[in-house]
Amino acid sequence: MLPVITLKRFIDSKTIKNANGILGKVYDENNKLLCFSIERPDLNNQRGISCIPTGVYSCSRDKTGRHQYYKIDAVPNRDFIEIHSANKPDQLNGCIAFGDHGAIMDGDIAVRNSKATLDKLLERYPDGFTLVIIDLTGLI
Repeated sequence: MLPVITLKRFIDSKTIKNANGILGKVYDENNKLLCFSIERPDLNNQRGISCIPTGVYSCSRDKTGRHQYYKIDAVPNRDFIEIHSANKPDQLNGCIAFGDHGAIMDGDIAVRNSKATLDKLLERYPDGFTLVIIDLTGLI
C-alpha cells in the first residue's frame, strides 16, 4: 500500500487579490509538513490552464513522461498530468510543482528549490504515493 500525502491548498486569488495561482502545503503520512506546492488557478479543470480538481489520486513514478518525477493517474477529463519542478504557476500546464519554501511577492505565488525538493521526494517515495488534495482557500 502506498503512503498517503495531503496537499492543502490555502492561498489563491480569493485569498490574495490577483494571485497568479494556488499555493499549498504538502503533509506527509504523519501529518508533518513535507514541502509546498504551486498550481495554476482553478479554471474549472480546463486542460493546460487549470489546476486539477480536489480529490484522491494515485501518483506513480514516471520514467517516461516529459519531466520524469511523478504522474498523477486518473484525473477526470485530463491526461499527462505530472508533479514536476517549476518555480511559478505560469511554468505549469495544469500540473503541480513542489518546493521547499512557498512565497508570495507582489502577488506572484512561487516555490523555491523545486528540483532539489523533488529529488528528495523520489528518495523517500520511490514507488509513488496517494495524493489527497483539499481546498482550504475559502476558509483561511
